[in-house]
Amino acid sequence: EGGGNQWQGLQLTFEVLNDTQPPVLDLDATFPPDEGPFPTFKLPGSIALALTFNEHVQIGSGEITLTPRYGSPEVHIPVGATEVFGNRALVVPQHELWPGEVYSVSIDEGAFLDLQLNRFMGLEGGYKISVTPGIDFVQFGSGHWSNPNQGLMGQRFGHGVAVDTRNNIFVVGGRNGTAGASNTSVLNDVWRLATKREINCASSFADSLGCSERNCTPDGEGGFTLGTTTLSRIVWQRRSLGGASCVDSDGTLRSRMQE
Repeated sequence: EGGGNQWQGLQLTFEVLNDTQPPVLDLDATFPPDEGPFPTFKLPGSIALALTFNEHVQIGSGEITLTPRYGSPEVHIPVGATEVFGNRALVVPQHELWPGEVYSVSIDEGAFLDLQLNRFMGLEGGYKISVTPGIDFVQFGSGHWSNPNQGLMGQRFGHGVAVDTRNNIFVVGGRNGTAGASNTSVLNDVWRLATKREINCASSFADSLGCSERNCTPDGEGGFTLGTTTLSRIVWQRRSLGGASCVDSDGTLRSRMQE
């Protein structure tokens, strides 16, 4: 300084903390959100998962598994196929998820690491999502499906179901399945499901011409035979414009009636 005093210097002490805490999955910030025990059936089959952690992560080893509730194929996604952006990991299933299915998401231990190589502890089915059904019902008519004043909430059993030639599905009547309903409470309503699905060609076997022999004869191999018979398939339902054709034994496409 101006008075000639010498600067004595500055001593700084640093303490480096060793991070030993594993990364934690934040289900509240993960998309789509956890549906818990009450599936909503609103997600598209092409949904991707955005897993959110409490710190930046990197890819480890293992896989992410989507376990179905209703018997569709289990989905396995190698963690190496995910993309990591900071504290988020984007998980994209290779194929669309099945409609109407509920999946429990599990993540292997060590599938993700933080920047200090601490291993993610894993997730065992504590995260659930559901996929929208491929078809859904709409009410046919009005005023006769549910009536809360009479304790009729719409649940049923013992009902009839029919499918018409336009791929419409009808649900008819049945017994009232509402909790606490009388055993004699019956329904007289009708629901129609307009599937909007194409109509495929349909065929069936025509009447057989019978066997070529009237009596059993030796077949030369220790057995007996009534000869041969001829079977043919006849188209009884034409396909719609986008529907599938029938195929005969030589691969020819057919869809005309009585072909």
